Amino acid sequence: FLRKKIITEHICFFNVYVAFSLFSIPHILMKSHFYAYFVTRELPEEISPKELERRIRDYANEVNAVFYLGNRLNLCEPYSLELLQMRMEQENDSRRLKQERKEVIYGLEEFTLETYFQYEMARLTVNIQTFLEEHLDEEILKQAQIYYAAHPEAFKRREAVTYELTINGKTRKQAADLHKLSLMGKADKGLADFLEGAEPGDIYEDEQNGEGRKIELKEIQYSEPGFAQNKEAAVSAYLTQKLYPSLIETVAENNPVEFE
Repeated sequence: FLRKKIITEHICFFNVYVAFSLFSIPHILMKSHFYAYFVTRELPEEISPKELERRIRDYANEVNAVFYLGNRLNLCEPYSLELLQMRMEQENDSRRLKQERKEVIYGLEEFTLETYFQYEMARLTVNIQTFLEEHLDEEILKQAQIYYAAHPEAFKRREAVTYELTINGKTRKQAADLHKLSLMGKADKGLADFLEGAEPGDIYEDEQNGEGRKIELKEIQYSEPGFAQNKEAAVSAYLTQKLYPSLIETVAENNPVEFE
């Protein structure tokens, strides 16, 4: 029904999603101590009980919003800790069988409830964002273009670098463009990685052929491609940095949880 609304009413795709977040649904009961585990890991040592309670509630609302949205998009089952526990046990059973058969296991050999929760949250977040990318409309493209124009620094490309190379006390200036950096990555990966990620003034030191060398990045040349040339990156950034967080926040505000 989401796409039908967009076609018939020409409503922004974002607003269509927000619309179903306003539907009346029962309050979800959650166990506060489970979410406290994740919240307290990121907090300073001293925090008031009232502030801690607020942060736990905010995080629980965010979790509920992610799973609620995922369920409405048919990307996951309805959420509860009991169902999460059951799916974790099923996954652990599956991984134990794979171990007995000496099959390859990716990730953990066994989950705890906390690590399985993180695994499911991360996977669902990616799936929702992928869904958004696969259901673009003109309004999203328009908003992505506005986002792109407002954040030029995030999209400029490193086209070439200038650096100083010092070996045995002798220094010479060198330059490398994208093609040279690509070739360098095959023969001198440490230096290539440094030049692709360093900022002016950064220094890299190592040994090559028994001689010490020092490299200092001096200058970076950037290009700023237009939206059409960088549309995929622009849309992805807009969805993940702007649309998705706003969407989750709106769903969370309109579907608050209650603690047991």
